[in-house]
Amino acid sequence: MRTNELLNNFEKYNFLTIEDIAENLDISLRTAQNELNLLRDIASGYTIEYSDLLGYFLNINDPVKYAELRKKYKQIIELNYDDRKKVILGTLLLNFDYITVFELCKKVQVSDSQVRKILKEISNTLLQYRLVMVCKAHYGFKINGDFSDRMHVLVNLLHSSDKCIQAILGFLFTPKQYDDIHVKLVCISTAYKWSIDDHQAKTIIDWLIILKQMQKNINDNHKLKKEQLLYQIIGAYYDLSNVPKDAFIWFEDALSVLLKCSLNNLSYQDVCCLINNFLTTKITENLRIIKNDKEFIRLLSLHTVFMLDRLYKNIHVWNPYAKNLSQTCPIAFIQAVLLAKEIENKYHLKVNVEEIGLLAMHIANAIEQANRCRNEQVYHIGIVCPLGGGVSEWIRRQLCHIFERAKIKNFALAQMDELKKFKPDLIFSITTLTVNFKCPIIKLDDENINFFRKNEVNNYLEQITFFAQTTDFWHLFYKESFQVIDECTDYNSLLEQRALVMEQLQKQKGYAKSLMEREKYLSTIYQNGIAIPHPLEMHGQYNRIDVSILPKGIKGGSTSPIIIFMIGLKANDLYMHQLISKYLVRLSQNKYSVEKLVKVKNFKEFIHVLKLSLQD
Repeated sequence: MRTNELLNNFEKYNFLTIEDIAENLDISLRTAQNELNLLRDIASGYTIEYSDLLGYFLNINDPVKYAELRKKYKQIIELNYDDRKKVILGTLLLNFDYITVFELCKKVQVSDSQVRKILKEISNTLLQYRLVMVCKAHYGFKINGDFSDRMHVLVNLLHSSDKCIQAILGFLFTPKQYDDIHVKLVCISTAYKWSIDDHQAKTIIDWLIILKQMQKNINDNHKLKKEQLLYQIIGAYYDLSNVPKDAFIWFEDALSVLLKCSLNNLSYQDVCCLINNFLTTKITENLRIIKNDKEFIRLLSLHTVFMLDRLYKNIHVWNPYAKNLSQTCPIAFIQAVLLAKEIENKYHLKVNVEEIGLLAMHIANAIEQANRCRNEQVYHIGIVCPLGGGVSEWIRRQLCHIFERAKIKNFALAQMDELKKFKPDLIFSITTLTVNFKCPIIKLDDENINFFRKNEVNNYLEQITFFAQTTDFWHLFYKESFQVIDECTDYNSLLEQRALVMEQLQKQKGYAKSLMEREKYLSTIYQNGIAIPHPLEMHGQYNRIDVSILPKGIKGGSTSPIIIFMIGLKANDLYMHQLISKYLVRLSQNKYSVEKLVKVKNFKEFIHVLKLSLQD
């Protein structure tokens, strides 16, 4: 808001029209009206009145209050756009309740429309940090998400802001307070036999600055106990009657890891180095995107430190999600197994399956986050209608609610050249197209023209994405890699036998050994007798699925597989592995389809029934 400039104009010219304000301040008529409205909203000691003949004028009815207001706004430094964005982001992160647009307007002194524009940009930015902006009518805006993610953004904001922004957000300690807390940290680290350097002290004080400002905005009282570290460091200097419940837990964990982890000579920095090295050199090429996620590395390192502590102390954790995760997100589970092997080699201990499952959960979350950011890209969507017009416009409006960031454009049949120049990623068409396009085309008719519900469109696009991963999905299956075994056989012997065949066909040395090693961690036998065995590492020359039908099952074993899909892929096709597993797991949940598949007698029948099953 241009408060000082506008008040100066009123004092200088006495009467101003909206046109005068726009010209003097070099802004649009609409912005000029918004600035005038805001000036009325903050009125203290004056009113803005209107004359039909001369325009708006300033009426000072309380000179003392007006003088105080002028003094206050003369001290305010005008913020640029990026500064306002930081102030609004910091204000929302430091508060846990809703904040109205009006309150934010007062904070950064700009119009309602400017604040809403900034809020929209912040909402998109927050996605990469696993945070979500929530809007509630008549209440305002707030940010939801994990406390550690909130702290991560606030620390970055603190470091990237100048003293002006820090002062507005309250991110300041006096030199004496800073020195006192530094001394206190040294005393506590000595008592706890921790080592601490200046960099670590600076990091901790940054956390305390944020927590001090954050606790002012908490309604939920949580009294600190004197034995808690947060109280020992800062409680003597500030009344921390309100502390976020998650804050003191996060602080205790983060502090204990940052200062020193004396777990059998284990250090946090050593773990960070191991994980960074793994993500840089060991992890598969098409997952390298997660190595740049610093918060993921911090959380995974923190988890690994405490995991090692549990393993050294022989503390066993139960993880009911490990098996499910190995089925639904095999990429994450495989990478977790490979990371566990690195940890075992360095620290000479055995990482059990439950702990591997917990590592996999961290990796799966990072992969999901990377996928979400990738899916936030801007799509080009074309809509084809014989004549353009009303129907295509209705479809466009529906799609705008589903693909909020997409560029969506209508085309008539006579505009196919323009559609090609548009380079669409997806086409919706009411009529059959005679021109070929290198993108999925969804044909709309009387039955499906009303299917514009987000979940249905996403399901359809998910199928398109799956089948677009390879030139022809069905070329993963080969007649020579299909067999019906009519006699009851031993499962492990059969796996080893088929894996050796796959090793030769895929030209991947060590395929069989790697597959059998993977089976030692968790069985790949899923529901209704579907098994999807795969090696820990895939670097074959081809993509292939070996299929074994076992109508009579196997010898012994509590779970009896009846169909085995053995996967072999090229080194950079692990996302294909994820998608194949997803669809085969879905197949395993359809008992009727599995029963039909196990009755097939030859390869041709198998492909036909499988296609029908995947289309269900």
